[in-house]
Amino acid sequence: MNNKKIIISLMVALGMVGATLGLSSVASADNPIPSTTSISPSLASVGSSSFIMTVNGSNFVPGSMVHFNGMARSTNYISPAQLTATILASDLNTAGTFSVTVVNSVPGGGTSNPQAFTVGNLAPTISSISPSAVASGSASFILTVNGANFMPGSVVHFNGMARSTNYISPAQLTATINAQDVVNSGWFNITAVNPGPGGGISNTQVLTVTGNNPVPTLSSISPNSAVAGGGGFTLTLYGAGFMQGSWVRFNGLARTTTFVSSNQLTAVIPAFDIATGGTYAVDVANPAPGGASSNAILFNVSSVTQTPGLPNTGFGSESKSLDWGAVMLAAMMAIGLLLSAIVMRRVWFAK
Repeated sequence: MNNKKIIISLMVALGMVGATLGLSSVASADNPIPSTTSISPSLASVGSSSFIMTVNGSNFVPGSMVHFNGMARSTNYISPAQLTATILASDLNTAGTFSVTVVNSVPGGGTSNPQAFTVGNLAPTISSISPSAVASGSASFILTVNGANFMPGSVVHFNGMARSTNYISPAQLTATINAQDVVNSGWFNITAVNPGPGGGISNTQVLTVTGNNPVPTLSSISPNSAVAGGGGFTLTLYGAGFMQGSWVRFNGLARTTTFVSSNQLTAVIPAFDIATGGTYAVDVANPAPGGASSNAILFNVSSVTQTPGLPNTGFGSESKSLDWGAVMLAAMMAIGLLLSAIVMRRVWFAK
């Protein structure tokens, strides 16, 4: 009887030990190490407001915490595969790439692999520049650029070339424009560029450099003559100070002109310009500012000459068109007079 009690007591004791060990095993189960596969969104602009980030992965547990750049952020457990977290506006004050991880607490647990979150600079915009026009040949000067989204590190570009820039505020920059930038007249693009990440190039404002275009000079033309009534042709002009926008004038009238170089132009001379014999002035004009007309070279249009009293015979110094009908009539009249004289001579001798 005593033996049975002993056996029963041993079984109860062993059962209690087993139960205790089981409970201890359950209580000490380790949390898994989390893993992340993606985050959404994965980028924001500098200065953005706070927002909710979604973190996707596996092995998430109640109590998992999302960390932004190593700092825990308020986290909601959605499922073993998803969490959401509040990213603060203060997290977005500086451009850069920041690590997003998930941490599971002990026992076990650990830190997940990271996902990259980019806080990017904004693209700048320009609303105006001052001054917006300068004279060619000016000394270097300070250009003020007004707009938005400027930052330390913004750079003003003159015609695509970076210029020394001072950051004044998010709405203003100043830049040094060099004297060599404004040697020649023209229109030049002004832009601002913000560095990455993000950033980019602004819209364009135009700086006008005013100045005097050169006065052209004309040294020769080819050809320099033609025959009246000929067809149209291309005239080549040689000289200096030619430019895009130069035009050729024939007898004071502008003709279609092609710029070849600063020393050569070509112009289309239509047939009606040489329909009548004469001497015509050819010159070149450059547009304002500055510019003006070149010296003139004479173009000779020659025609067939005529002898006075004998129309259109092709002799003489008078310049007229040849009339073949009149020539034939004169010839027939001369032959008639000659025949009449011969007949009269025969009649005379017959008497």
